[in-house]
Amino acid sequence: MAERMSEIKHFSHKEHPLKLIGSLEMVVGGDDEKKETVCCYGCREPILGGFAYGCTSCSHFLHEKCANLATAIFHHFHPLHPLILVTRTSEGWNCNVCDSRGLVKGFSYWCMSCDFDACTKCGLAVALVEEALIEFKHEGHPQHTLTLQSRSASFR
Repeated sequence: MAERMSEIKHFSHKEHPLKLIGSLEMVVGGDDEKKETVCCYGCREPILGGFAYGCTSCSHFLHEKCANLATAIFHHFHPLHPLILVTRTSEGWNCNVCDSRGLVKGFSYWCMSCDFDACTKCGLAVALVEEALIEFKHEGHPQHTLTLQSRSASFR
């Protein structure tokens, strides 16, 4: 993981720097009954704990891992070109890796030449490929936990 900095400039929020926040509850406030659920602008998942980067004046927040995603990756589903981390400003795009449809605003890994997209979960999985088994939940298949395979599988 990249070195933890107290403030970063991030491509997804050029208006202001994002500050490291240790406790998001202190920032968004509210009692237990009216507590806001803050979602990460990058992956669109709730920020439930740990460190996050954010701009409180604009309510723009990122998980620490999403703020430090690789800006370009190579994916075995799309070996021709690198996939570049971009901000999606419209809704209704699809992940060509896990086949999730109708995804909302946030980050994706994208090849402009081929119009190939990978959601951040699929992109992050590639960045984490090691010999150890990596298990994760994915909205494209909520029934079971998925295990990242480091070899080609006979299924998609």
